[in-house]
Order: sequence, then C-alpha cells, then structure tokens
Amino acid sequence: KTSAFQTWAQKLQTYATSAELEQETGFWLEMLEQPVVPLPTETPTENESTAEQLASRQPITLEFNPSETQFLLQHSAQIYDAQLHEILLTVLLLSLQQWTGQSACLIDLEGHGRESLFPMLDVSRTLGWFTTVYPAYLRLDASDFDSALQGIKSQLQTVRQHGIHYGLLRYLASPPLPNVLKALPQASILFNYLGKFDLAQSQWALYAESSGAAYSAQNHRNYTLEINGLVTQGCLQLTWAYDECLHSHNTIAALAQAYREQLRSLIPPNYQPEEKAMPTEFAWTGLNSADVDAILDTVEFEGNES
Repeated sequence: KTSAFQTWAQKLQTYATSAELEQETGFWLEMLEQPVVPLPTETPTENESTAEQLASRQPITLEFNPSETQFLLQHSAQIYDAQLHEILLTVLLLSLQQWTGQSACLIDLEGHGRESLFPMLDVSRTLGWFTTVYPAYLRLDASDFDSALQGIKSQLQTVRQHGIHYGLLRYLASPPLPNVLKALPQASILFNYLGKFDLAQSQWALYAESSGAAYSAQNHRNYTLEINGLVTQGCLQLTWAYDECLHSHNTIAALAQAYREQLRSLIPPNYQPEEKAMPTEFAWTGLNSADVDAILDTVEFEGNES
C-alpha cells in the first residue's frame, strides 16, 4: 500500500512555505526573465467570439508506423544517448526555428508529478492525478541535430525534481511570490509526452472511440499550441492542438509536417524491426519477447539515468 493522496497534499502544503523550497526561487525568476518572442499569428476566421476559448481549438494528429516507433523507442536512445522526450523536444525546437526564425522558446512541460520529495512517502501506485506543469526556456545552440540535442539535454538537466518546485512556488508559496511569478512571461506552447500506453499480457487497452469533450468549449484556452504525444497500439502519435482564430489549418499542418520529416530523418531508410528470439532463460515463464521487453522497460538499472 502506498501513501494517501491527502497525506501527499498536506506535505506539499508544508513544503511550499519552507526555507528549503525558497532557495529554488532564483532559478525560476532568472528563467522567466529571459526575452520571449510570441509565436507569429494569423486571423484566418472572422469569428472572434471564440477567441481564447477551447471552442476554437482544432487538432492535427501525426502517427508514426510501428517500425518507426520501434526504432525511436529501442534504438534512438542508444544512438543519441538521450531519452525519447529529449529527442522529441529537440525536434520541436528545430521545427519551430524553421517556422519562426527564433532559436529560443519558452515551453511548458508536463510531467507525472510523482516525485521523491519526502522520505517514507511513496505515491508510485496511489490513485490520483499528480501532474506537474513547469516552464522551460530552451535555446538551440547549434543547427545540426546531434549538437542541438546535447544542448537541450544540458538545459533540461538544470531543472530539479522535474519542475515540481515551480508549481509549489507559483500556487502554494507565501505572498507575494505567486503573483510575482504570474506577472512574468508565460509559455504559449505546451509539450507533453505521456509515454507508452501499450500493456503487455493485458486485456486492457485504450478505447478507440471518443470519450467526448473533457472540458467545456467555453473554458479559457491556456496555450496557443499544445503538443501531446503517446505510444498506443505500437505507434507513436503526436496531436497538435491549435486555435483556429490565430492560425490556419495549413500553417500548423506545415509545422507538423516539418516535424515529421525532421524526426523521420533520424531513422535509417532501410531500417527493419528485429525479430528477436525468446531468451531461453525466460522460456519457462510463458512470456514472449515483447512481454519481456515491456517488463525490462519498467526496471531502472544501476548506472542508468532515470
């Protein structure tokens, strides 16, 4: 049994006003004081009544086939010594630069939020939505992918505990800090890579049909552009949600296509998924090689980055 959500919330409330967390303030203030250039916008529609509302949000979805997805999941990390979300983010920065001409961008990143902040408190299997959202000011220091990736990796590594400190300072810290952070430039782009949703040896799967709207169409839109990615049914999917009052379909489709081409350029043209034999030491389990791979993906080996 893991810790209760209520216990976690109470601990966060106390930690938010601690001297330890206050030491993180300078990092976030310095980041958000960097110059931010807004995304270029258009006015493709005459209906401004839905501007800044979710009613005007439209999606474009990119899907990579199983072969491409397998390479990105199993080989790209080894080749580039990077995690997939770092690779996806670098490709995003390169695509945005191609569109806007800007080498730096303020992006909100979303994470699972189940950080190891407190001894003897474990929320790894606690039911609840622990999501954290934090800003990252990312700059391309090179035009070639390999160098750009190493630069983005280094910048992301300066963020401690996957950014959970920002949310605590922004929403739970003592005044006037929350208002100070609110007044600073805010990201107009959200990026969220959710990971793999395929479960080996499981009867559960994502439902293919729409579950309906998760929010009211009259809700305020927080971002100009949202990119959400996940792997389901063996395929990487990236959905780009944009505001049709600010951008035309063709503009965002061109941006998404540039992203697709940049990411596909990392995959060898003749790549074929490997047909791996089942390791003999696992034969007695009744699992196939895909099941073993899925289990091993959940194991953190000593010496590997988490």
